Amino acid sequence: MTNNLYFILGGQASGKTARGLDVAEQVAKTPALSVTYIATAVVQDDEMKKKATAHAAERHARNKNWQMVEEAIALQDVIKSATGVLLIDSAAFWLFNIINAQKNIADEIEQLIAALEAATHPIIVVSDEINFSPVAGDAETRAFCRQLGQLHQRVARVATHVELMVAGIPHRIK
Repeated sequence: MTNNLYFILGGQASGKTARGLDVAEQVAKTPALSVTYIATAVVQDDEMKKKATAHAAERHARNKNWQMVEEAIALQDVIKSATGVLLIDSAAFWLFNIINAQKNIADEIEQLIAALEAATHPIIVVSDEINFSPVAGDAETRAFCRQLGQLHQRVARVATHVELMVAGIPHRIK
């Protein structure tokens, strides 16, 4: 089991990606490790394209040598083959992609958790905490919220560090 699994949760624009980048920088310093950013979002509109471009610029400004991998579904394969520090952004988009691809959600989550537990390199997982809002009015959104909550619980159980970002401030949970 990895002794360096960081799980960073937060709402939209809470600073969770920036915190993930900070943690990746800190963890990669001792010993000197490479950093690979795993983007799980599938860019589908102009707003997402702007956000992806801004995230790429922020990563590049921090360290021009960081690698980027786009992987919407097979995170477990990337985790198994990786060396150095991995920053996965985000688990929520990954789950959304799993659902859209009509994969078996329980099986995919089991494979992801197994890969996280078996990893010997530091991993930072960023995800959107959406379950503070009122209960959704439609069944599909309620199901996604429930599944995301279950995914978060599973990742948090195996994580060595869990933080909740609120207004750009990290709050240690575990």
